[in-house]
Amino acid sequence: MSFIHTNCKDNYHAFFDVDGTILNTRSVLSFLEYMCEALMLSDDGLFLDFRWSLYDKLARNEPREDINRFYYTWYKGMSVASVSILAEEWFNAIERRGGIYNEEIIDEIERHRRLGASIVLATGSFPQILDPLVRRIPVDAILCSRPKMHDGLFTGELDGPPCIGAGKAHAVIEFSRQNNVD
Repeated sequence: MSFIHTNCKDNYHAFFDVDGTILNTRSVLSFLEYMCEALMLSDDGLFLDFRWSLYDKLARNEPREDINRFYYTWYKGMSVASVSILAEEWFNAIERRGGIYNEEIIDEIERHRRLGASIVLATGSFPQILDPLVRRIPVDAILCSRPKMHDGLFTGELDGPPCIGAGKAHAVIEFSRQNNVD
């Protein structure tokens, strides 16, 4: 299952997407570009081939689920801890630039919270780059893509379907079933 269940209230849940909804960016692509700069990969042939393939898949409108799975192959063999540190640096950098949050959506989240809702994020992004966001905008549950890990390293595969398209719909339905949400 592709969700982190935390502190949900009874039966009032407000679901929000992240990319292009809460954030005015596509988090996984923004993070990839930040990683390129931070790790000085702009001349690295392997990275350049990966990035070209990724953007080519996007341009050809390949199925989003396939693109999402392909994206996570980049992390194969990377340290989960190192990616988490980079993710925190990335989020601080985009936050400092300003304009990262969709203020109307932030207000809507707060309105639902005041009314007693559990706030649930549903996104194709992954926990390491969502962690900085949820420290700033507390949520009760996260439905997201979950990269597989082994011995502190990413395997390049996902644990379950990507939380995008049909996978996201399935995650929301399954979460709702498990939490008795209509």
